[in-house]
Amino acid sequence: MRSWSSRAPRIRGASRRFPADGVARWLLLACALGPLGACAAAEPAGLATATALPSGHVRPAAVAIDPTSRPPAPRERAQAADAVVTLRTPLGTDAARATVRRFFQAVLREDLAALTETLAPRAMVADLRPAGGGAERGAASWWRQRFQKHDYPQLAAGLPYREADVETYRGAELEALAPELRRAAEHAGGARRESDIVVLRVPVTAHSIGSERLLGDELYFWLERQDDRYRIYHIDEPFPF
Repeated sequence: MRSWSSRAPRIRGASRRFPADGVARWLLLACALGPLGACAAAEPAGLATATALPSGHVRPAAVAIDPTSRPPAPRERAQAADAVVTLRTPLGTDAARATVRRFFQAVLREDLAALTETLAPRAMVADLRPAGGGAERGAASWWRQRFQKHDYPQLAAGLPYREADVETYRGAELEALAPELRRAAEHAGGARRESDIVVLRVPVTAHSIGSERLLGDELYFWLERQDDRYRIYHIDEPFPF
């Protein structure tokens, strides 16, 4: 008599193709990848894509800028109580000497254009001889006539004076000048500020060719400051017109 076993029937080849532990691994992987597929299929809510952004020109945010204010006019002095001031850089007397040097260099070249560059507008020349009576003429036109009459390039190989002999007057030192010089300067100076004025006395060492006089024994140059340099606005010279 055949005996029946209580063991469940075996499916041929099942253990080789689908082992129990392999099936479990596939089930776990499917559970893990399922939510990821769902996330990829759905668009995130509330996040705009590049195609959804406006295509027009986007201006940057406005920035408030204070307008640049003009600095105050420069001046010589200021008080501690002044809020904002602009002080001028002091200009030394070397700048005045440089102007007079260029003046004489232009004279020796008979270069009227270069000479005029050293002069202020409406610069004057005064004859300081006692017989001259302080007569005045325009400086540029006067030197034009002198160039036509005299041969200044023959006067000296270098400057007709020595730099070490030049005397400088400014500020309170102007009171030391002769009264006739101050009167001529006051007449020509007008509304010029004393702090802007420099006077140079130039003793001349080469003033003649033979018996022909080309320059006076000394010249007084009155110079005023204009921006960053000095220009001659008055010349005193004992020389006949």
